[in-house]
Amino acid sequence: MKKFFILFFVFFCFVSFAEISKEEFLKKIVKEYKNAPYLSGEIEIKMDMMGKILTMPVKFWKKDKKFKIEMVYQQPGMEKVMEISMLFDGKKMLQYQKLTNTVIRFDLTKFPDDLKKEWEKKYDFGPDIEKISDNLKLDEEMKNGKNYYVLTVKNLQELRKDFPALKGKNVQFFNKVVLWFLKDNLIPEKISFYADTERPGMEIFFKSLSKAPIEDSIFKLEIPEDAKIMDMTDMMLNMMKSMKEQENQQQK
Repeated sequence: MKKFFILFFVFFCFVSFAEISKEEFLKKIVKEYKNAPYLSGEIEIKMDMMGKILTMPVKFWKKDKKFKIEMVYQQPGMEKVMEISMLFDGKKMLQYQKLTNTVIRFDLTKFPDDLKKEWEKKYDFGPDIEKISDNLKLDEEMKNGKNYYVLTVKNLQELRKDFPALKGKNVQFFNKVVLWFLKDNLIPEKISFYADTERPGMEIFFKSLSKAPIEDSIFKLEIPEDAKIMDMTDMMLNMMKSMKEQENQQQK
């Protein structure tokens, strides 16, 4: 679910005053939030799965290069609830699934330098403004008595080409994204992802958002001693090498 956080955080950074030009608007907010040291909050993700709505409450914390997610969801047809916690400390990624008592991990320190740089590009929140501005539209709207800034990504697949944080992410099912921000305090309210229908295929609703300092004690996982450990470092390395080779071939 990290990709969902990466996507909402970037577009939160695109909010400013509508009176300035679109380019100035984007530059100002990217500059202000790109290196925000702290970010935490709660969101609710709703996805359409085979005609049924899957709801996932998610809590997240970000401090410098550290990142933690906690989520709960129940897939259609499954009786038991899935509880997943994910932690990245800047060097290693851990994901604990309570139902299966399993830990999935990979170690970034074992990556060669070129792949480390590729990994860091995935979380680069500084897109080329000149390239992406034509793909974005900023409007002001009133809905249910509230005033909003509405940011529309007209072609999400085009944005992926010029936005390092979206490359390799599973957003290929969607063509358009619409983001709603409350005008009076610039807090995001929801993000809607559209495929080929007028009904969103996925929506993210923001319950809370904070840039207050976060204690280091937050970035720990409670893992039982008898948990099964699956080291996915080699698989991740091979996957990244394959992706890099595909990108190189496409550039030829």
